[in-house]
Amino acid sequence: QRRVHGILMIILETSSEAVDAYNKMKMKRAYRWIIFKIEGDKCIVVDSVGEPTSTFADFVSKIPKSEPRYAAYDLEVTHTDGRKESKILLILYAPDSSPTKSKFLYASGKESLKKKIGSVHKEFQISNHADLDEEKFTKVFVH
Repeated sequence: QRRVHGILMIILETSSEAVDAYNKMKMKRAYRWIIFKIEGDKCIVVDSVGEPTSTFADFVSKIPKSEPRYAAYDLEVTHTDGRKESKILLILYAPDSSPTKSKFLYASGKESLKKKIGSVHKEFQISNHADLDEEKFTKVFVH
């Protein structure tokens, strides 16, 4: 933690395992998704990964309904002209029912994760488990 212009900033470490897993997903398509959690209020670590053949339903089932998580998801998009494209999503899931401290920690720590993993195609912040919807995410890219 540190203060910048009177604002408390939360600085979280991102484990090398988390960065390595993300790079394997992005460069080698080794995973369909990665779910990250904050361990001990100070370090972002891998919670679980999905094999390339995993479905979106598999992914959603691994995100706890009442606890915040970060997730990177490799979404396969088929455009109206038939082209297929891979889009990496970064999702901050912070349910309304989770403790305020947890929601604050995850919201504040998202920048720490983004700095370590680099670029993504689109970010989403979700507060309702039912909004983890593959079709809604796909519509962002298909016009």
